[in-house]
Amino acid sequence: MNGDPIAGKRDVTNFTTLLTGTFNFTPRQNLILRARHYWSKVLYNKFYTIDANGNFVNRPDPVPPGGNDENFNLFNVDAFFTWDFRLGSRLIVGYKNWLGENEYVDGTVNKKYFNNLSEVFNVRHGNELTVRFIYFLDYNQLRKKR
Repeated sequence: MNGDPIAGKRDVTNFTTLLTGTFNFTPRQNLILRARHYWSKVLYNKFYTIDANGNFVNRPDPVPPGGNDENFNLFNVDAFFTWDFRLGSRLIVGYKNWLGENEYVDGTVNKKYFNNLSEVFNVRHGNELTVRFIYFLDYNQLRKKR
């Protein structure tokens, strides 16, 4: 049976939680916030060997060793403050936070959604702060002042 193709029967559960909001300080100043958590959980129930005809054959050992269950998380927060301080001119300050690369949350320990989510906050995250300044310069107004 070593080297034979193996197929697995599994339960796949996906959760996506999205929180968005916009707060207007004034008609020309606002804050936009978006937080998203995606969780995918894969639990294998049974494994089969595939015979020469492509049929599933029950394995004598129902689950191969090595823990094949999967637990995958994505998490990110985006926040943008926008200030239109003059017609055609704008200041945008952006902040991004995301789950660090290769960060893993153990799905065998954190089987429930809120346990898994709280563990997401205990691993490394990446952060980014950006500032964008756009200023509209009217050449005709400058020319009139001379």
